[in-house]
Amino acid sequence: MDKPFSSVSSMSLGLIQRRNGVPSKPSAEDYQRATALMLQHRAEIGSRKPDLFGIKEANPVLAKVVGGFFPNATPGLVQALLDNGANICIERPKSNSLLKRLTGKDQVDVPSNLLAQATRTCTEDILIVLAQHADERCLNEALPAAISQGDTGKTAILLARGADASGLCALFLDAVQCGSDEMVELLLGRVGGACQTCRDKGLVRAAKLGYEAKVQALLKKGADATKNDAEAILGASHAAKEMIAVEIVSSAGGRLKPIILDTILGQAYSRQQYRLVTKCLQEGARGTNTDSTLAMAVERNQTLLVDELIRHGASVSNNGNALGLAVQSGRCDLVQKILQCRPPQSILADAMAKTASLTDIRIVYGMIDLLLFAGLQGKSVSEALIKVADKASMPGDDGVKLQVLQLLLNKGAADINLHDGRCIGATISSGCSEMLPLLLRNGPSLKSLSAGLEAAMDLSMLHQRRHVVDVILKAGATSPGPDSYQPLLCAAISAAAKRLLVDDVRALAGLAPTNTAYIAGFRAAVSSGDQWLTPDGLAVAKVFLDSDASGAEVDEAFCKAAMLYQRDAVELLAYSASPEALDKALQHVITYSAEWQSPKSFWLLQLILELGLELKAGVGSADWALLEAVRAYTEGNASEDLVDLLLTVGAHADVNFDNGQALKIAARAGHAPLLEKLIASGAGKGSKTEAFHTIITGPLGEDQVMTLLDVLFKCDGGPETRCDVNATLQEFPPIVACLSAHPHSTKLLKRLIKLGCQLEVKFQWTIYPENGIGPEPVTVLQWAMGHEKITTEPIEALIDSKANVNVVTPASESTPLIIAVKYGRKDIVRKLVAAKANVASRDRLDRSALFYASRLGDVESSKELIGAKSSFWDGSLHEAARNLHSNVVALLIKGKHDVNLRSSRHSHEGRTALQEMVYKCDGAASSARLEQTMLALAKGKADALAKHSVTGKNALFLALDNPHPYAVTLALLDIVMCHDIEDEKNMVELDDPATGTRHSYSPTMYIMKRVYRGDEAQGRKVLQLLREKGCPDRFFAHSGPQPSDAVGMPDKIRKAEEKRKDEEERRRRKEAEVERNAPRQKNVQGERKASLR
Repeated sequence: MDKPFSSVSSMSLGLIQRRNGVPSKPSAEDYQRATALMLQHRAEIGSRKPDLFGIKEANPVLAKVVGGFFPNATPGLVQALLDNGANICIERPKSNSLLKRLTGKDQVDVPSNLLAQATRTCTEDILIVLAQHADERCLNEALPAAISQGDTGKTAILLARGADASGLCALFLDAVQCGSDEMVELLLGRVGGACQTCRDKGLVRAAKLGYEAKVQALLKKGADATKNDAEAILGASHAAKEMIAVEIVSSAGGRLKPIILDTILGQAYSRQQYRLVTKCLQEGARGTNTDSTLAMAVERNQTLLVDELIRHGASVSNNGNALGLAVQSGRCDLVQKILQCRPPQSILADAMAKTASLTDIRIVYGMIDLLLFAGLQGKSVSEALIKVADKASMPGDDGVKLQVLQLLLNKGAADINLHDGRCIGATISSGCSEMLPLLLRNGPSLKSLSAGLEAAMDLSMLHQRRHVVDVILKAGATSPGPDSYQPLLCAAISAAAKRLLVDDVRALAGLAPTNTAYIAGFRAAVSSGDQWLTPDGLAVAKVFLDSDASGAEVDEAFCKAAMLYQRDAVELLAYSASPEALDKALQHVITYSAEWQSPKSFWLLQLILELGLELKAGVGSADWALLEAVRAYTEGNASEDLVDLLLTVGAHADVNFDNGQALKIAARAGHAPLLEKLIASGAGKGSKTEAFHTIITGPLGEDQVMTLLDVLFKCDGGPETRCDVNATLQEFPPIVACLSAHPHSTKLLKRLIKLGCQLEVKFQWTIYPENGIGPEPVTVLQWAMGHEKITTEPIEALIDSKANVNVVTPASESTPLIIAVKYGRKDIVRKLVAAKANVASRDRLDRSALFYASRLGDVESSKELIGAKSSFWDGSLHEAARNLHSNVVALLIKGKHDVNLRSSRHSHEGRTALQEMVYKCDGAASSARLEQTMLALAKGKADALAKHSVTGKNALFLALDNPHPYAVTLALLDIVMCHDIEDEKNMVELDDPATGTRHSYSPTMYIMKRVYRGDEAQGRKVLQLLREKGCPDRFFAHSGPQPSDAVGMPDKIRKAEEKRKDEEERRRRKEAEVERNAPRQKNVQGERKASLR
């Protein structure tokens, strides 16, 4: 267990020897004292063992020594106890007792924590003695106590004996933060020292706290400066510990990546830690921070740092702001240094753009010269040429500016045609005419020269303008390539015209330009907003018009002048504009001007119309104008003079335009005088016909319509222009259209008939929509019958006018009489009957007028039709009975309709009127209607016991089949069958579906045997009613065996059934007798056979 101290570090061993020396052997006195203390312990525990001392006596005494019970304890005493069996590692050893070994009790050594306790309480010399006898566990447990105390001596002792500090990360970091430098160095030992992670973290913490000695120790003992992106260096920089950061960077030995160094450099520069910046550069910093630092150093005029950055490769490519800032500083020497970095063209171009911010033209010259020498070329050089030429952008001595221009043109090959020669325009606008020849000698394009002309025309002095224009025109005339004189002259004229410079335009017009130049000049003049309508503008326009300028530009100008009611401009342009422009101008005025209908615009309308006639040009917009004028006049927003002007002056409007829309507007407004005026202005047949339709279908009153019709037909004219009174209006005859709009007006109807409107003309209309019959040809009378809004008087007028009252429609085969009844027109039926309408006619459904009247319960119409001898067998009585129209039933019976007639109509299925009623009437209707209709049929001698020819059921059984049988059965029993309920005929015969045997059922058994298929609750109620009325139960088969529940059989069937049962009983008894005698007979036969043998 004992280890020599030679295994520990030299530092730890030296520290122990300096403080305590090498431990000596115990003295005799120490052994005597140890013996006394152990005997005392035996006495305390009552032990009388005579044998030698051992662990049981030595360990408790040693524990008291460690616990401080003996203040004067010495290392010799401790060693004497150890020699007598004390154990620093084991508190109680496993038992050697045979019994305990057999039972397995106390067979494990109990570990001791005395060493950790001694570390806290004992002196170093005692700890040395104990440590020599401690195992690895005890040493590792005791080490945290020594470190926590900050006791480097005890820590050194434990480490020297082999304690392991690698797992004590938190204590190590605390020691870095709060402990001594000696403690940190101890914990960084080669064997058992702090782990690598702790060393790296400790370096970060020491760097941030500025502990230089600890940083050095950590770096010496292998702490990694590059860990976590050089967190230790950044921490030191952040804590303003620049020298520590520099030392850590140096210790990295080139292991720091350039991008990490770039980050450190950026942070160091922001904190003005220039030694750290320099160190990072020396170690190879590269990146955006390094480049940005160069720019900031330039901006702050840190020349030495700029040199350092450039020497170590800082780039201006990633952050071109450095060169720009150098330019803005005005220091050519700084620019020259940065240009050593060979910046790309984009950065050079940006620097060239920044020269415009300089105020000293001489410095500008120097900067440009440097940039051009560095290889700058292209668009940025030409942009600089523009700025130098513009006095507002770059003021300065004109002589020097001229030198700069020459530098840019000669050395920089600047393009004067950039942006269409903006540099020429800038030179002219700046008044630097002496520079213009230099620019014009460098190949200006036609666009560039044109831009110069534009700038020249903006000069305020006339002689200056003309001088510059002459220079440019001469340059164009003498330039190589295609002749550009005429295009330049055209551009000069346009530029002068756009600015309405009358004298310049006249002067340039004297240089014999082409017609194209005049047109372009006119276009430019009128492009100046509304300024060309001023006297100067019109004077300029006149120069071009006098030179025969024409075309779309002149037409547009004429339209605009007309829109603005500029009389001088309109009259100036009128004869130069094309004929088509007249119509376009009038159209624009009508569409976009709110004042064209006022008297102040009449001069313009008159001029356009008269000029249109003179030039034989169609002015179609006059027709639209007339419509708007007529509409405005009828609304009180325009005068009659406007309408007269459009109707009579020059190329006047056509009243027949848009199918006579003007006449229709006047008619719709009810304006008779205006309508008369328009008709007299040449209205044709089509226009009059359209006006006729508008008059008769409009919302005007009857008297107004009559007045307008008088005006229309008073001026009707010959056959070519006469109104067509029979022309259809949306496929409807005029009388139909008129009645739709005026359904009460007999006066208008008669007037139309008098005018010749046909009554028998046919058109498509649906008379029977509910029967799926679509539109079919009908006459006016048939249509009016089925149109509920048409009142009686107009329809009577149609009949009085000899309209055909017997006309039949082809699809529904209906007549006016059938339609009148069907649609409930009672007031018309008498009139039609009087007019000899055929009462016997039937429609496609084989229904007569009386049939419909009976179905509807129309007493008045039924009376008229019965009086006219309508058919007796058409099913009318059945319809009236089924719909419970008792009054009509009574009328029909009185009119000789047979109450017991079996109707042959498909829907009636051979039923009598009573059968039809009880089977199909609404059983939920009022009981009064049921009873009254039933009473009417009873008075007509209706036979209730008569059987339906198809089902064999009488009226009572048919009543049971009604969806609401109770009310119908009650009325039938009370009024018609009160004496027939017990009659033997009051039965129905039905075949059994299973056997085919015919059975008879009384009404009660019909329900009880479930032949009745109606509602069960209703069935029980009706059964109770039948019982109350005394209806007997009858149910039996007509032949064969009777059902077991047969009841109420006739005598003949009852006797036959009794006879059948008697015969069946005799046969049964005989068979039973035979069966009883069979065994005895068998025995007799057996005996006979035996005797024979």
